[in-house]
Amino acid sequence: MFAANRRHEDHHAADHRAVFDATIVPSDNKLTAAKAAGTKFQGATGADAEAALWAAMGGTPDQIADAFWTQCLARGAAFHATPAGGRISLGLRPGARAACSISWAYYTNPS
Repeated sequence: MFAANRRHEDHHAADHRAVFDATIVPSDNKLTAAKAAGTKFQGATGADAEAALWAAMGGTPDQIADAFWTQCLARGAAFHATPAGGRISLGLRPGARAACSISWAYYTNPS
């Protein structure tokens, strides 16, 4: 069960890393490059200039974080909908000795 749970959670961790690399990293790289280059973002007002900055970065920090979280949830739901990511189930009927000194239950993890 431990090994199956580890595989299951490692799958989620790999998905989260892929989503991080696809959402957070590009925005951070753009922001780092713009800062290093001293890029100026123009606008009629300070708010307009800031809007131009975030548009060039692919969204505001909140929008980027929301995209990350939304994609993580979607990947998790998609994995859980597959046979490999499905629910743990009771494999054999649980039981116990007459005095209940020993009891057992066997579960299967599809992961």
